[in-house]
Amino acid sequence: MKNAILYYYNFNDIHLNKVKNKNYIIDIATNKIYIFVSIENTEECIEAIRLTKNIKHFNNVVINIKNEYFTPYNGKIYILEEISEKSNEHINIYEYLAQQPKLEKFTNLDRNNWNTLWAKKIDYYEYQLSHINNQYKLIEETIDYYIGLTENAIELYNYAMITADAPETEKIICHKRINRNITDVTNIIVDYREREIGEYLKSIFWQKNYNLEEAKTLINKYIKNETSAYLLFSRLLYPNYYFDIYDKILNSELNEKEILKIVERNKEYEKFLLTIKEQLKDYGKLAMIKWIKK
Repeated sequence: MKNAILYYYNFNDIHLNKVKNKNYIIDIATNKIYIFVSIENTEECIEAIRLTKNIKHFNNVVINIKNEYFTPYNGKIYILEEISEKSNEHINIYEYLAQQPKLEKFTNLDRNNWNTLWAKKIDYYEYQLSHINNQYKLIEETIDYYIGLTENAIELYNYAMITADAPETEKIICHKRINRNITDVTNIIVDYREREIGEYLKSIFWQKNYNLEEAKTLINKYIKNETSAYLLFSRLLYPNYYFDIYDKILNSELNEKEILKIVERNKEYEKFLLTIKEQLKDYGKLAMIKWIKK
């Protein structure tokens, strides 16, 4: 890999360091840091580069000696990203949202069909569980609760799209995961602004550094209509934090006991949801989520 990078990007010498399957590069001449990232979809990657090009928050994608973004190596396609100064920072949600342009046009990165994506996911998990023959007792004992949360999330999303004024909701550049490298160009999609806010609120809860007053301030600033309220709460209901650990357990990346770190905080998260629900009490359809109560 080192020789390929030296050739394609005209470095004189580099230090190559692999951390958690990520290829980090230090240019010895300049001390600049890069990451060599494999990609699966070139069209989506081109769109991501175009959308993030003028936003300082994101890494800059370096063109190779052939004046191309994409570099072949070992049967895969890679891009080289120059790491942004903000890469080690936690996302400043207010600063990030303030610099996002409203996106009118549908793009290859559009992921706003939450109901379809979530329904497919729980169908897949239910099918998968029927074939793993009692290998994961903790998962089997807990997953029904999270499937139920997902079904609630789908129902509320459908209300947002059918009964509310959906066109009022803006789409922006969102992160696939806020708890990953927030400056990585390959970590973006285009989605409703409420996705980014909801994922931010979930991330600070699960990092155990959440502040309810901050959550209230964020909601007061950005949630202004029914559609927005339903989308936000739908996103908060969706338990991707559980499903991410589930996937890692089945891929042998984590011990099954890791799931307990989520399960043991169920009641605390329900109280967190109740606080958000009360903050959004003017939006009637949230009353249908009757099990979240004092």
